[in-house]
Amino acid sequence: MTGVRRIPVMQLSELPENSNKAVAVEGSSILVCRTEKGVFAVENMCSHMMATLEGGRVRGVNLF
Repeated sequence: MTGVRRIPVMQLSELPENSNKAVAVEGSSILVCRTEKGVFAVENMCSHMMATLEGGRVRGVNLF
């Protein structure tokens, strides 16, 4: 994959399965989520409500 960078932000043990945590990465708030399907990172902002996603529920993980 081109354009993909991996930046360590926490130990896996700091993020229990089915939880999420916001971290600061290069001046941006990134939400790291851990599910039974893996660990994922997205911008910590809901594009519809313009509110942070941290603390919300992760549903429907679709892998492409």
